[in-house]
Amino acid sequence: MTRQFPFSSRRRRRGSTLVEAALILPLILLVTFASLEYGWMFLKQEQLVNAARQAARVGATAFATNSQVSTQITNMMAADGITGYTVSSYNVGVTKGSTFTITISVPYSNVRAMGGVSFFPVPTTLTGTVTMEKEGA
Repeated sequence: MTRQFPFSSRRRRRGSTLVEAALILPLILLVTFASLEYGWMFLKQEQLVNAARQAARVGATAFATNSQVSTQITNMMAADGITGYTVSSYNVGVTKGSTFTITISVPYSNVRAMGGVSFFPVPTTLTGTVTMEKEGA
């Protein structure tokens, strides 16, 4: 004959599982949302660098103009859905063998994945910088 206890160990285990889940779930959600936010931040950073690189490649050609570079930047940023960016002054009319630098910056609040206030430490500005040498004819 087995003895029955009013509170079986199975019922107690079920309660402890619920308490453990309640303690761990906020941590899991925090890690998940942080991963999404940082992944998005790295994607936008890479898009800025790619836009600066493509614009510098256009500007490095022998007969490139500043308006061609500006058009390339505008097209790349529109394709990536980035608004509110600033481009540092550049001059692609330098002589053959000289270098020029293109820097594109955007406030992180303009490209934030989750919108609103971030609970995670993120930069205030994302910047993409590329320096290239001018080709000649």
